Amino acid sequence: METSAPRCYQHGDKMVRYCEDHQLLCCNECVIEDHKKCGKVLKVAEYCRKVKAGSQLKDMQATLKKGTESLNSLVKDFNKQLQIMIQSQEIGLQTISDLCQKVDKRLDQLQKDITDELITLFKNEKRDMEASSRACERLINGMKNTRKWSIKAIEENDNIETIVL
Repeated sequence: METSAPRCYQHGDKMVRYCEDHQLLCCNECVIEDHKKCGKVLKVAEYCRKVKAGSQLKDMQATLKKGTESLNSLVKDFNKQLQIMIQSQEIGLQTISDLCQKVDKRLDQLQKDITDELITLFKNEKRDMEASSRACERLINGMKNTRKWSIKAIEENDNIETIVL
């Protein structure tokens, strides 16, 4: 089955010849002008019969088949690598998320421990200060009473009480 022949860009005629020396399609005008010294300029139909009779087409088809198989294998490898990359990314993201949760949990525990320790220290310090304050109040009361009794002992001229104080 013949398809419509392409037209020559120089002459506008149909390209109906094939120059084997230059491996070009050409029109009759091109053959006369540019390919008259070429060894093999055949009609397109003759060249096609020659190609079909030889092993060129079969060799090309075998090469294309082998190339297609190789490329299919390569595409499969790319897809496998892509899946591995996706899985690695998911594992990496999950690992980061797990690590963040562990860090958050550890920080929360540290905050609780420090807060508990601070509260305990505050309570102990408060208890000690309150105890010191009560001791000072007792000492103040004792000093007031001693002063009051010393004034009374002096006013009443109580020598024994003065000596006891």
